Amino acid sequence: MSEQPSLEQLLRDGMSAAREGDRARARALFEQVIARDPNHEKAWYWLAAVMETDQERIRALKKVLAINPHNERAREILKRLQTHVDDLFGDDEGENDRQELIPGLSRRALILIAGGLGVLVLAIIVLAAIIISNNALAAQQTQATLAAMQATRDQIARDNEATFAAATANPPTPTPIPGRPTLPPTWTPVASPTPASGPGATPLPTVIGSGLVSGRLLAVSGPDFVGEGFVPVVEIPLDGNPPRTLYDDRGGSPDMSPLGDRLIYTRFSVGTREQGLEIAYLDGSRPPQLLSQLIGSAILQKQDYGSFSPDGTRIAFTAREPGRTNNDIYILSLNLLDAPPPPDGQPAQPALVRLTSGTVNSVAPTWGDSTRLVYVHDARPAGGTVDLKLIDLSGQSDFLTADGNLLIEGNPDISPNGQQVAYDAYSPANPDDIDIYIQSLIGGQPLLIVDTPGRAVRPRWSPDGRFLAYSSDQDGDFEIFIVEIASFAVYQVTVNNVYDMVNEWLP
Repeated sequence: MSEQPSLEQLLRDGMSAAREGDRARARALFEQVIARDPNHEKAWYWLAAVMETDQERIRALKKVLAINPHNERAREILKRLQTHVDDLFGDDEGENDRQELIPGLSRRALILIAGGLGVLVLAIIVLAAIIISNNALAAQQTQATLAAMQATRDQIARDNEATFAAATANPPTPTPIPGRPTLPPTWTPVASPTPASGPGATPLPTVIGSGLVSGRLLAVSGPDFVGEGFVPVVEIPLDGNPPRTLYDDRGGSPDMSPLGDRLIYTRFSVGTREQGLEIAYLDGSRPPQLLSQLIGSAILQKQDYGSFSPDGTRIAFTAREPGRTNNDIYILSLNLLDAPPPPDGQPAQPALVRLTSGTVNSVAPTWGDSTRLVYVHDARPAGGTVDLKLIDLSGQSDFLTADGNLLIEGNPDISPNGQQVAYDAYSPANPDDIDIYIQSLIGGQPLLIVDTPGRAVRPRWSPDGRFLAYSSDQDGDFEIFIVEIASFAVYQVTVNNVYDMVNEWLP
């Protein structure tokens, strides 16, 4: 007797069918989930998306809100649908009045006909024609809306396929790392072929040593006893070789230089509870150096998110000046640190520049090319919203997202071809349900890539642009996963019951 698929497997299959446009199969799968768990919020939510009529969608979304009254996304969609239906039928009648008892004729229409027996037959025919015409117009409008949404999803999918094809045709050549020391492993990933379905479940299939992906993941991994997210920095080869510890103390948000000779990470001091950026020289040419030693007299607190530019000449990071409550983005030009003074008494160009300022909290900068970055623009301290912004080295910036606070975006990463950005986001009503999205840098609708129980965070592109690595606590503690963007297939990288947070995918 074959084993019955889990609810999560049925849900994932239904979501895949919905994204592929197979609405009938998707609906059947979601209904199987609901038959086994009538209060499955996510199944009802997705079922609403594949229903044929607005009335069916409204009923499904009302069920979502009955299960979870704090689902703001469902509430917003329900509000728009009810407004649309009220515009067609009038807002003084209940849903029962709008129910079709005979195709093309609602309960309200039948009552009007029954009350108008004395009206001439010609008038009844005219009235029926008007009702049928209105219903046809409404159906056309609804169908046009659905077609436009599907066209948007199809276009995004085509763009992704083109990106993957181009990247696969010209794969990047890995850069050798001279003189890298061989350090002992801290743990070994464990493979398992069984899909996971919740906390404590059997892990998903692994890609370690499978040949499906290549390169190395830069991450932090270890027991996080104080809950700060600062644990040893490790490098995880995807070819099956054992991981290596690069920094064995409390570190966070590591980033490797393009030549592989330097590592920047956030160092945390348990004694002082302070954090600062530190650079380790992996060729052993010199001891680790705090960033504060490089920037001299500038006193910057809460240093974090250090990131080398693609050409290796600059470091972007976030910090705050003493007395301020918000973080800004700074750019340190490494070429200017030891530059000789300019001739003829001309003023020297500063090596350290503050790129953002004001009352906005600016965090998580990531380089697109060596002249621009994407970062999180958090204006909530000033009563504003959270969105992603694109900024160049002159300080000129533009919004990439502008959804208000419907979604709280975080941890962006720009694709290798510079055309898309991946990020994690959540609804303010559900801060523990964080998903991963992809969006074009020139605008458009975001594409949901990872929709999993719990928190899925820090998406990081593979060098060929076909995969995303990310960390998720869907099984209880944060582990590292990989998703194939074209197929939505998810694989597991770590299984070790400690804190694992990925931050970069190296060649």
